[in-house]
Amino acid sequence: MIKKLNIYEDFKKVITTFQNPPFYEKLTEKDMMEEFKLYLDDKIGGCFAYYDVDDILGINCFTYGTDESHGIIFPNNDNIAYISGMATLEKARGMGIGTQLFEYVMNYFKEKEVYDYVYLRTNLYGSMSSGIAKKHGFITLQKDNQIYTQAVQFERIDPTVNDTDLRKFMVKKMNDNVSYSDIKFK
Repeated sequence: MIKKLNIYEDFKKVITTFQNPPFYEKLTEKDMMEEFKLYLDDKIGGCFAYYDVDDILGINCFTYGTDESHGIIFPNNDNIAYISGMATLEKARGMGIGTQLFEYVMNYFKEKEVYDYVYLRTNLYGSMSSGIAKKHGFITLQKDNQIYTQAVQFERIDPTVNDTDLRKFMVKKMNDNVSYSDIKFK
């Protein structure tokens, strides 16, 4: 069952998967709580969770508008949705839960009928979310005929793991009145 996530302990259970291999991200309680509160405000974003009875197995979270730090300029920032976090517990991977959550969120955006584009950023290599997004019509953004990437730094639990990930951006048009060529870069 998929429903709106509103229990911090459930959010924390899934988001801490990023502390495991291959990510090893250092996540503080304060950081997790601040992110969770962001998704509780319907004006800023939201988060949906997949539950097997009462056991949370995955999340898909989003915000509205463009994150300026991403360096992407959309024609109308008010009509943009950004999928900011997708995660499935390791024990539930390969069961289609990430795909079901992705489809649920995309249908949520379609029903609102206000979004020109939906975008996400994901690891350049080895990303499960990249495959899900591609399967649902997302394209990889390119700048000057190269994949548009951004280096993102994370504090790591394991000091032997590089603290920088290379992320690519993927986008999908949500209506026929917009074009991918309207997307610009800083």
